[in-house]
Amino acid sequence: DVGAVTVLPGTSSGLTTDGSILMTPASIGKTNQRSQYFGAALAVANFNSGDQSHHLDIAIGAPGEEANGRTNAGGVFVVYSDNEALTGPAQLITQATPGMPDFSQRGDAMGLALASGIYNEDAPADLAIGVPLEDISGRHDAGGVAVLYSRFPRGLLDPFATPSAQWFTQQTPGIGGRALTFDQFGRSLG
Repeated sequence: DVGAVTVLPGTSSGLTTDGSILMTPASIGKTNQRSQYFGAALAVANFNSGDQSHHLDIAIGAPGEEANGRTNAGGVFVVYSDNEALTGPAQLITQATPGMPDFSQRGDAMGLALASGIYNEDAPADLAIGVPLEDISGRHDAGGVAVLYSRFPRGLLDPFATPSAQWFTQQTPGIGGRALTFDQFGRSLG
C-alpha cells in the first residue's frame, strides 16, 4: 500500500513499454511509507518552463503521506523533466512546506485529487491540490483546495510569485454553499 506509478514513453506509433519508468517514493529520492497511497492522483503538465516547451512534469498525490509526524496528512511529489526524461529527486509538498496555506493535520488526505492548468494567466502551469478531509471551522472533513502557482525557473511554490499559493474552502467568500461536516470539498478536481 505504498503505491507506485509507471510512466510509459510515447512514440509516433503510440505508447511503448521500452524505456518505461517505475516510480515509488524511494526511487525519486524520498521515503516509502506504509499506507502512503503514492499515485492516488496524477497531474501532468509543464510546471517549470516559461517557454511552453513540450516537456512534461508529473505531480503525484500521496494522501497517506506523513507530514510533521501527522499520519495521513497527505502530500504531493513533483518530479520535473529536463526535456529528455523525468529526473529526481522529487519536490515533496505538504501543508507543512513553507509557502503553503493552512497547516498539516492528521487525516487531511492532501493529494487525493489533483488538477493542473494555467490559473493565473501565465506559463508555466499551476497545480490545484484537493485536501478533502481537512477540518474547517470545527466541521470534520469539510475539505479544502490549495492552488500552487508556478514561476520559471523555480517551479511550484516560488517564494517570489505573488501569490505563491491560495487556499479555498466553502467558507471562502465567493465560493457557493458553506462548509459542512463530511462535505469533502476538493475530493474531485478537474
